[in-house]
Amino acid sequence: MTLEEWLSKIIKDRGTNLSEMARIIDVPYMAIYNSLRDKSREREIRGWELIRVCKFLDVNPLDFAEDTAVQ
Repeated sequence: MTLEEWLSKIIKDRGTNLSEMARIIDVPYMAIYNSLRDKSREREIRGWELIRVCKFLDVNPLDFAEDTAVQ
């Protein structure tokens, strides 16, 4: 599972509104959408975007690293 897939799953599982989240964390909606939902774009989330998304979701980005290390 990629970082983007991991974040997308958390967002979906929590029922988070992507548009509202983008507005609150001050990241362009299309940047978030292209990274997390539009697979044809193959856009990786930027570091600063990742920090803001993780802070909003109250998740530690290291949790992703630990999940992938086990696989």
